[in-house]
Amino acid sequence: MANESVAFEDSKRGFWDRRSRSLEPARRFARSAEGKAPDSASNARTAAAAMLIAFALFALFNTQGIRHFARDLPGNAFTDLLVDAADKWHGMMERAGPAQVGPAVREQFERLRGLNW
Repeated sequence: MANESVAFEDSKRGFWDRRSRSLEPARRFARSAEGKAPDSASNARTAAAAMLIAFALFALFNTQGIRHFARDLPGNAFTDLLVDAADKWHGMMERAGPAQVGPAVREQFERLRGLNW
């Protein structure tokens, strides 16, 4: 048998042929129109404010979900305190009114779904 070498076709380079991007210096992808780097601290403050607002809305209008979440936690002394606090919070929000918004909106959507347009 003769010495036969296998001829490989020239193809485009694979990911294994490229240098790792983790070895390159950090890039600044998002730049402003003036070419300045983004203000990360300001972006973090804006994101934190948005998360706090979302959490406050969740705590006001989805008290039933908080109750279910607390009751689904594994039972122990701390969980008992959380369940009690969630029940009290749900009762307060039902008396004040925000806890009734979610079921009312859900009921209207179900009514609209039942119309079969």
